[in-house]
Amino acid sequence: MSLSRLAGRLSCRADSQIITKTLFSRAMTSAADVETKLRDKLGAQEVTVMDTSGGCGASFDVAVISEQFEGKRLLDRHRMINNALEEEMKSIHALSIRQCWTPEQQKAKQAPQQ
Repeated sequence: MSLSRLAGRLSCRADSQIITKTLFSRAMTSAADVETKLRDKLGAQEVTVMDTSGGCGASFDVAVISEQFEGKRLLDRHRMINNALEEEMKSIHALSIRQCWTPEQQKAKQAPQQ
């Protein structure tokens, strides 16, 4: 084997170890972390977070009730949630936003239909 080919293999192996260490050294995100961050950043009155990844912290389903959503389009509300979780999103694979309502929208949905 040539010296340059051996050097290439060693370089790939070193890069692989760096990538592996980077991927596995990230802290796991918990449902409690996500809930706390959404409450703090969005001033949410109600937050529901379910870890849908089986406990590994890679996938979450969220519902957020916040006055900060008032007057915002659905896309803007989703962006607000994603921005609030900016750091956590580095280790989250999937985030499903089930609801992002204002308190008034929540009351209207819960009111009995007549």
